[in-house]
Amino acid sequence: IRFRGVSETGTNYVDGILLLIGNESEVGNYYYALNSQEGSMQPVLLLPAKWVDTLSSLYDDVPYANK
Repeated sequence: IRFRGVSETGTNYVDGILLLIGNESEVGNYYYALNSQEGSMQPVLLLPAKWVDTLSSLYDDVPYANK
């Protein structure tokens, strides 16, 4: 996930975060995920399944792609 930011001195920059998405939860409404940039002690994230499924479908069927 890429995002823009502004430093305290007013410099614009682009930063990002890489999420490692794992298995879907037992009930199917979340996916387990980790932030790849953290150290060994990090929380397990719960990402909404609808959000993950939407992003995954964009990878398979890119809108506005040359076909």
